[in-house]
Amino acid sequence: MAANNLARALQVFSDKTIEDAERGISETAMLLNTEASSRVAVDTGMTKNSIQSEIGGLEATVMVGSAVGIWLEFGT
Repeated sequence: MAANNLARALQVFSDKTIEDAERGISETAMLLNTEASSRVAVDTGMTKNSIQSEIGGLEATVMVGSAVGIWLEFGT
């Protein structure tokens, strides 16, 4: 009985931990997307509009689809 209660409690803790981690990753990706969009130089808006996020579970990617994005990030 005690072992079942412990197993159940550990499963709830595990599920909660994963949910918290996913939320943190999602919030961080959205923050990075917002920061990148607000800091990029705007001429035509092409680069700013090409910044995208893909968020799924414990993974997230923030990317720039514009061909000049890498030059803006790392300099010319």
